[in-house]
Parts: sequence; structure tokens; C-alpha cells
Amino acid sequence: MCSVAGRVLKKENYFHKCGFCKVFTASDRMQSGYAWHSHDFMQIWYVLRGRCENYVEERVYCLDVGDSFLVPPNMEHKTLLHPGTSVICCDFALEEVLRQTEQRESACGELDLMSVLYFLQGSKVRLPCFRFQQQSRRRVERIMSEMLEEYEQGALYYQEVLRIKIRELLLLFMREFATSPGYMEADMVYEKYKALMSEAISYIDGHYCESLTLGEVCKRFAISKTYFCSLFKLITRQTFTEYLTELRLRASMKLLEERSHSISEISEQLGFSSVSYFSKLFKGYTGCLPKEYRKKHGNMEGTSRD
Repeated sequence: MCSVAGRVLKKENYFHKCGFCKVFTASDRMQSGYAWHSHDFMQIWYVLRGRCENYVEERVYCLDVGDSFLVPPNMEHKTLLHPGTSVICCDFALEEVLRQTEQRESACGELDLMSVLYFLQGSKVRLPCFRFQQQSRRRVERIMSEMLEEYEQGALYYQEVLRIKIRELLLLFMREFATSPGYMEADMVYEKYKALMSEAISYIDGHYCESLTLGEVCKRFAISKTYFCSLFKLITRQTFTEYLTELRLRASMKLLEERSHSISEISEQLGFSSVSYFSKLFKGYTGCLPKEYRKKHGNMEGTSRD
């Protein structure tokens, strides 16, 4: 779990124009979500341009153009938008969106509060980042663009139109999670191998500073490289190398912010082969060099030789 307690956004202090939602665009120039925070409402992001990362409970999920990210209420997270990135964001109070239709629709088994909460629990644990098929992706983008237009123009009955479109958006997410073969496969694999993979991932999380190799991990958990890589990629959506590198880069960000070590010391401490290689990976991950990141985000009370 994240050890940094962030601020909590309350819907009564956040939804000013519309009583139950807010739809807006965000870019790398608007870092309102950069610090750790949580809120008592739901949030859906869609990446129009560029790339961003959402940090949730010590994990990071990378989003590219066309990807979506769903944040349930009361989940502490933060977001890093790369330079040139633009996203459409929809924040909404789930119970208010479903309030007027819950009784009628739940009788038909379509969309009710309990079914959405069940979906949120499953997607949060397994696949909070959604990569829709091309046709569904276009539909998601269209709906969110229409929501943005409705919200900004505020025409007659725009709030009811937004309710309908948010429900449609939720149904698309729920359908993708429930019917996509990849999601179904990941769900079955997670249940069958969750104990083994959880143990392996925990081991990686605890030893990423060491000279850790794929062969060592597979030997430790008595599993073939081919099978382990297949399961690992299916569950984490990353290769072993990508996952390990990301752990080290996230740790380096924290150390750079603390200013307690030089950049060369951080590179060596986290197992990078050289400072130049570390700097190259770091820039690819954050969009800036370690020295630039430290200058922008570092704790000025700390000390550093860089």
C-alpha cells in the first residue's frame, strides 16, 4: 500500500457546475493529479494523445493513445502525464448516475449498483487499464467527446444526457471485462495461479535492487521460463524485464525526490549497468533526465552531490 497519504477530494466540493459529474480535458501543463490523492467519486480517463502513467497502490499502469483507465472511489493514486499528452476525464458520483434507473434496470439484470461494484472490484485487482478493440475504442472516444461537449455547452437537459452517456460508458467497460477472451483468460489464470504468481511477484518486489534474473526467479519457484513468462505477461501485462525495470525506475524517482543520494549512487544502488543507461531509461519513462526530474520534484531540504 502507498505510504504517502494524499489529499481527499469530496464530490460536494468538486462538482460545481453539474451536481454529480465533471468532464474536462487535462494535459501535461495541468498536473492537478500529480500528487497522491483520492476521491469519493469515480473517474474515467481516455488518452487522446501522448502517454501517461497512473500510480495505484505501489503499481504503475502505462496508458498510450486510445487506452482508458478507471479509478474507483477511495483509491489513492497519482498521475504522470508525459509532455504533449492530452486526456479526456470524466469524474462522477456513481450512485447519482444510477439513482433514477437502478430499480427499473436491475430487475432486467442490466445495470445496477451492485453489479458495477462487483465489476470494479474485479477490474481493480486484475486489469484497471483498458485497451479496447479498435471499434469499441472509437465508440469510447466518441462518447467521451460528446460528454465533454455537453458539459461545456450546458444546453437544456444536458445533465440527463450526461447520465445516459456515463451509463453507456460503464456498460462498455463492463462488457469488455466480461466478454473479451483476453480478459476472461486473465481472470481464469489469475484464480488458478494467483498464489504462485503472487509469491513470485512479491519476491521480485522485494529484491529488485539485486542482480535479479529471470532464470533465478524461475528456478526459485520451480517453473519453466516459457511458462512463467506466459503467465507473468498475462497477469501483469508486462514482461519480466519491463516489470523489473519499472520497479527500479519508480524507486529512483523517490530517491531523486529525497535528494539523499547522487544520481550515480542511485544508478548503482538500483542495479543499472551504468549511469548513462539509467539516464536513457529514465528519460524514456518520465520524459526528462534524472537531473531535470530532481530539479523539478526534489525535496529542497535534502542534500545531494549532483
